[in-house]
Amino acid sequence: MLWMWLVVETRKRFVLLNQFLIKLISIPERLQVNNIKATNKCEVRNEIKRITALYNELCDVVDLINDVFGAGLLISVIFTISYVLLYSIILIDFTVFKIGSSSDVWIIYTSIVWLIENFVKIMALALAGENLSSEANKTVNVCYGLINKLENSEEIRQKLIFLIQQALDRKPCLKASGFFVVKSTMTGFIVGSITSYVIVAVQFLNEMQTHVTQ
Repeated sequence: MLWMWLVVETRKRFVLLNQFLIKLISIPERLQVNNIKATNKCEVRNEIKRITALYNELCDVVDLINDVFGAGLLISVIFTISYVLLYSIILIDFTVFKIGSSSDVWIIYTSIVWLIENFVKIMALALAGENLSSEANKTVNVCYGLINKLENSEEIRQKLIFLIQQALDRKPCLKASGFFVVKSTMTGFIVGSITSYVIVAVQFLNEMQTHVTQ
């Protein structure tokens, strides 16, 4: 799936960006004003400026992914919910209401397999979105850690604050055409929707079964 590959590759770029920032934190002698040289100070400032530009470009990539794949992702999630609902009702028909004969047991196994497949698809989408969002938001924590290691370097501190503000303003995340954000909370929304529909369907099937027996 192209969408999944793009999300994974974009997350890797955020990981590399955060690792580079962490390397700045792990070299405290470059950031201590009492010992820092003007050349090192300028170098660190330029590195942070370059990282800020890269972060903005990665946010643009995430926005582009949302623009290109948002509608398709929304349709995919809707179809996945429909399939889960359909196979759930089929499973209930053949297990609870005993519709069909013993030779139709293959329908039960097929429904279980398709239910698992669709739930795995939902979890994979949610996990990919959650990992990207958490890695992008990690930049803010890394910057705060870097600021706490600074002593009196106001110029570098301002560069880091600007990066933090950019990260908080952009908030890169994956969206399905603006209807919902693709992250772990999406699974709760989908499971809640499916549960409500299944309950209504079971009540309807129960009433039909009652009328037939009468």
